[in-house]
Amino acid sequence: MSPHDEISPNPRPGSINDGTSTPALKEEASDLIIDETLIQAENEDRMTPYLVFLMSAAALGGFLYGYDTGVIGVALPYVGTEFGGRALTSGEQEITTAACTIGSILGAAILGYFADAWGRKMCLLIADLFGFCIPFGQTIAVAIGAGLKNVPYNWRILFGLGVVPSLVQLALFHRLPESPRVLILRGEDERARAVLTKIYSTAGPEVIELKLQVIKNHIELTTRLQRTSTFKERTGKLWTHKPYRRSIFTVCLIQVFGQFTGYNTLLYYAGDLFGLLGLENAAIGGLIPSITNTFFLLCGMVMVDRIGRRGLLMKLGPIMVVGLLWCLISFYFMCKPTGGFLVTGYAYSQTLVGMVIAGIVIFCVGFGSTYAHLCWYQSEYLALEIRAVGSAISTTASFSANLVVAVTFLSELETLTPAGTYGLYLGFIIIGLVLAYYCYPETKELSVDEAFSLFDDGWGVKKSIQMRKEKKEARKRMNENGSGVVGYETKAQTAHVEAV
Repeated sequence: MSPHDEISPNPRPGSINDGTSTPALKEEASDLIIDETLIQAENEDRMTPYLVFLMSAAALGGFLYGYDTGVIGVALPYVGTEFGGRALTSGEQEITTAACTIGSILGAAILGYFADAWGRKMCLLIADLFGFCIPFGQTIAVAIGAGLKNVPYNWRILFGLGVVPSLVQLALFHRLPESPRVLILRGEDERARAVLTKIYSTAGPEVIELKLQVIKNHIELTTRLQRTSTFKERTGKLWTHKPYRRSIFTVCLIQVFGQFTGYNTLLYYAGDLFGLLGLENAAIGGLIPSITNTFFLLCGMVMVDRIGRRGLLMKLGPIMVVGLLWCLISFYFMCKPTGGFLVTGYAYSQTLVGMVIAGIVIFCVGFGSTYAHLCWYQSEYLALEIRAVGSAISTTASFSANLVVAVTFLSELETLTPAGTYGLYLGFIIIGLVLAYYCYPETKELSVDEAFSLFDDGWGVKKSIQMRKEKKEARKRMNENGSGVVGYETKAQTAHVEAV
């Protein structure tokens, strides 16, 4: 009989299985990579009305961020000559656009450090999960902007409307619970149990206790770093401890190269870009990338659990390469009559303008399916003890890369030419895909408490395949044995902590 087939007569202390109920499967800790207790907990997860409410409240933050990024590109051309009696220069537009990003950088850098102390409920008003509502908010902003083209004070109205989702989120704030992990860290186990019961209202008491015990055991092991080291020592370990460094590099890689695709320039400077292409209402042109991105982001989110994060990026990421290569060639031939540059007022070939727009659409298909949502799946790659600060670092890196793109785009059009500018973004996409091939492991079918162990002894690409294979076999064994709630010892998940 193999170790996987043995029955455990002495379950781990604290386990829900007491030896008299459903038998527990015994695993050798030295050979184990996945945790079957987590499989049991995951199998009881169900979508409930309260869980939908929590996700909707968080999504409002994403909508607000999307609206803010989308509105700037529509509003800037409407400013006209209201400031100083002249139109804004390219540099002034870049600085104005950058101002919308600088606050995000500061917020991301600061709030990650306080997230575990305050809990994410306190931080939710400033830094939310973005998700699908980011491009949806962008699309709404561009659509409203297009409709306000001939309305007095239109750019002021556009910025003012951003207050509405903020007020709605403020009204919902008092109904949001604190994270069970944070409550346990504070010693408030009963409140944590009550939150889990409310979220997973269809789960029985045994499963709620299992979820609580899994969280408590994991926190006990992974908070050793905070209990046994100073702030300076912990900060140093982020870069000297290889698993931490690898995981932070991976999430920063996806965040930064997602920005270096240049997608946000299509929103920030939609009025300028599509105006130069000759569209009468440039804001309507801005709907082309935003609607395409929103639709294919939804498609990507539907496919991600079947294909996986890495699978999506490797399979659909090359579509971005095709799209920007198409844009590069089309811009090159379209701008030949004007010396390679876009010139205001020049009547470009409508056929070539259509080719440029087609390239933008192809690019947005690839971006929406991949980076638009993959970049926000960062927490699952980070160990619990560095999850807050790791997320802060990667999000700060993302906004910093966004800032670089925002403050250089118009200048690049005027110096590198449009073809050169999109050639630059094309190069970044190719570099990002190559790095992701070697450094971006798959997390499909892995729980968030398993995925961070991928970086213990490498970049995790091959280890992920092994872990998912073992997890599939474990589920099969439990189904064959009719196992209920399982408890047992494992060191694999916390080996990264013990090695620090």
